[in-house]
Amino acid sequence: MAEIAPNPYAHYKIASLLHKLGKHEEALHYLDEALKIGPRFIPALILKAEILLSLDKISKALLTIKKALDIRPDDPRALFLLGLIHLRMGEFDEAIEAFDKVLEKDCNCILAILGKAIAYERKGLIEKAIELYNRVFNYYDKGK
Repeated sequence: MAEIAPNPYAHYKIASLLHKLGKHEEALHYLDEALKIGPRFIPALILKAEILLSLDKISKALLTIKKALDIRPDDPRALFLLGLIHLRMGEFDEAIEAFDKVLEKDCNCILAILGKAIAYERKGLIEKAIELYNRVFNYYDKGK
């Protein structure tokens, strides 16, 4: 492979492509390299947490996304991923809190609404879950 430019974006971009090819461990290597060069490079931290979550390395995903949120506490992508991690961990109140923070930034974020609905459903709050699922279904019924 050709030599890669010594900037975090170059390594991040290669990692992103490897992730799309399903080469997750190799992608993590490039993300680690990106973060050595730019330890505060948010896109690399978010993608790393996403890959770790997909590999069921949940505690590592949580640590990684918390690093991103330490740098940029209001990043909606990082907050959304935090919500997904908490869902996977069965921490439904924390998931709802993270999804609510996303929805403060974008009240129509369908994925955050869906995540919140799932958390409500798993908590047994069926009426609240139905209300949110209806919001999602209505969004798609309108052809958006």
